[in-house]
Amino acid sequence: MVVFGFVAHAIDCEPSRAVVASCFYDETLNDDAKQERLAHIAERVISDIEFQQQCELSMQRGASSAAGSRRLAVAPDAPHTGAFRLAACDLFPIAGMIVWRQVLKTALVVLVPMDEHLGLASYFLEAFATLLSEHFKSERLLASPKELLTKKPEEVHVLLELMLPAGQLVLFNPSVVRQHLRKEAESLLLAKPGAPGPAGASSSK
Repeated sequence: MVVFGFVAHAIDCEPSRAVVASCFYDETLNDDAKQERLAHIAERVISDIEFQQQCELSMQRGASSAAGSRRLAVAPDAPHTGAFRLAACDLFPIAGMIVWRQVLKTALVVLVPMDEHLGLASYFLEAFATLLSEHFKSERLLASPKELLTKKPEEVHVLLELMLPAGQLVLFNPSVVRQHLRKEAESLLLAKPGAPGPAGASSSK
């Protein structure tokens, strides 16, 4: 699967301040308009999430009325997914599809070609959300999107590089390979300049 870009953003703040992690793999998207482009994606996704929530609320109200006084079970933390077309324009020189997955207060988003397999894109977002939670050992991590900025953002990008090298999805069996990905991420982080070495290691001049 080819991916043009990835965005992670909060869904409860202004789009211009919402993005906490991003990566565009198509160089035409990495120009001076990048920040405006990211804010536009966040705004469109937040609007789509709100529309979906309003539709669900209307359906719940209708079902509740039909059932009389009986209350319906609602799962507010249940993940939501969606997709919409992004037409080519000055801000986006290439047309594509936006596929998003809302997990708690965070939206994970990919921009893919028009003819890409949307189910595969959705699968990646689900797997990446799980990988983030497992890597940072926090099931509620995505309830506070800004934590992605404070919990070593370079680790988020390393995990992204492992699953989407150069914008190409690496297919894997999550139950078998997640542990391998975490080990690879740790190795890459240790290899970065300034990264602390193993305990007890000393540098030589």
